[in-house]
Amino acid sequence: MRVDSLQKDYDLEVSWRFFPLHPEIPEEGMTLQDYFQGRYPQIQEGQINLKKQFAAEGLDYNEKGNFICNTRKAQELAFWARETGQGENLHKLLYHAVFIDGVNLSDDKILLAIAEKAGLDREKCAQVLATGEVKEALDKEWYESRQRGVSSIPFFLIGNQAMVGAQAYERFCAFVEHVKAQG
Repeated sequence: MRVDSLQKDYDLEVSWRFFPLHPEIPEEGMTLQDYFQGRYPQIQEGQINLKKQFAAEGLDYNEKGNFICNTRKAQELAFWARETGQGENLHKLLYHAVFIDGVNLSDDKILLAIAEKAGLDREKCAQVLATGEVKEALDKEWYESRQRGVSSIPFFLIGNQAMVGAQAYERFCAFVEHVKAQG
């Protein structure tokens, strides 16, 4: 992944931050046709382009996926995992679940299975999901993301400099070098 390469090439510390991506989607999720009414052919074309970009990075992507879900619960679990120092592996497995498997990340059973696969304590994760113990802290992070102008993913922030969207690795390198040169 580009982020892994950037970390190694530039000795960067990465902190995954959370953003309310489509919080209006109901918990049961919905088809892309229903969500993007009237714009679905454009979405299909975009998915084909994403597949090409992902492939160029050696990443899998299911461009035939036809489901979009509310990621609130997944973000709560990932927020908790990050705060306890266990977030990196969970983050990768959640990525795989949504972009390759196309599963509903609002389903507690699915989330708990993913968390267990990531090596997290299933009972503690179930407690996090049931009690909403990180809800307030996650809401604060969502607010901060909005204040920083985050409106889509991926979004990269170094200091006060931002870059949005999937970019060629060379563009990332130029971005990092530009920010470092500004001190």
